[in-house]
Amino acid sequence: MEVKILFVYINKFKDYPILYEYCTILQAMGNQVYYLGISDSEEQYIDPSGVTVFHANCNEVRSKYQYSKYFRSIAIKLNPSLVHVFHFRWCVLLPLRYFFSSIFVLDVRTVHIVNKAGKHSFLSPLKNRLTWFESLFFVNCIALTSEIKKILIPSFRSIPVIPLGANVAKLDPVKNTLKKKDLRVLLGLPGESKIFIYSGTINPIRRIDHLIESFKLLAANKNNVYLIIAGNDMDSPNTVGVLRELSEKLGVGDCILLTGLLQYDKLIQYYHAADIGLSYVPQVPFFDKQPPTKLFEYIASGLIVISTATTVAKSVITDNVNGFLANDGISDFALSMNRVVSLTTNSRQTIIDDSKRILQKYSWEYIIKSHLCNYYRKLGLDVQSDL
Repeated sequence: MEVKILFVYINKFKDYPILYEYCTILQAMGNQVYYLGISDSEEQYIDPSGVTVFHANCNEVRSKYQYSKYFRSIAIKLNPSLVHVFHFRWCVLLPLRYFFSSIFVLDVRTVHIVNKAGKHSFLSPLKNRLTWFESLFFVNCIALTSEIKKILIPSFRSIPVIPLGANVAKLDPVKNTLKKKDLRVLLGLPGESKIFIYSGTINPIRRIDHLIESFKLLAANKNNVYLIIAGNDMDSPNTVGVLRELSEKLGVGDCILLTGLLQYDKLIQYYHAADIGLSYVPQVPFFDKQPPTKLFEYIASGLIVISTATTVAKSVITDNVNGFLANDGISDFALSMNRVVSLTTNSRQTIIDDSKRILQKYSWEYIIKSHLCNYYRKLGLDVQSDL
């Protein structure tokens, strides 16, 4: 019997790389995969990867209750073997709406510790407890990290931890048909500069203003440096403008590009056009054990990595061996940026080669085959797992 897997989230397809990888890799392995998300139009199509995509129109589906009704109509039409839901508030409505034979799995990726400004919030324990309560309506549950798993306990079922990874094959710069200098021309980037890239959310808790100030210190001492900041703030679209104004005020507006949100394929082009990947997060408890997804993506893209010295980053990176570690202070991070810019060509290549040795166990193909597919089989699904 053919296995049909329906992934559900509140993003547009391709806007959430993790889900995109789950969908496309499972499809390539021989499973029938569907995705249901939300867009500014009602799009229904088959992606080139073979994934069938459905979108609810956010202008018409204005509440999670209406989204659950739309989900029910799609689920009845498809009759999926498995519904894999990435957690969002009120996702509990989905299993309550659909009582048919599908197996439901809830995938919890985040917890609440601080507010949008990066400060401790007294509402965080309440929000985490609400996430735990919603998880009880799903017979099966997955956690991203052991810290998230603790939030979901007590539980009546086992909760496996399935980690993050990177699409090593897709990110490999050797497979890019354009050379770096040609990509830079295509993207409007300076041809001879040393280009840094930061990819990820840019909300205030991430302190991207500090990263820009570090770059300002570097640019004051080094010519031909450039910084790409690829990402957005889902809670406040104005954050891109605020950071752009800061760049202009500091006198580095001409050598910083803020792209806003990029689809994954476009983001990969920027990776391949860059030289150095910045895995920058403040050194606070909230981020100390956060999975360093972008770190793996940078390495797979052939970039040298500079990461703030969080506990997780230090478990992956050895300073000046397979990357660089820095404190999150403005001058400290600028110093590490300067160290990388000053490397000889041979030293750069040695560090890149050393970093790639860690990639096998962090590839999406390995994680999906060894962790996710094995978990699905324990649920009684005869999933395919050969690429």
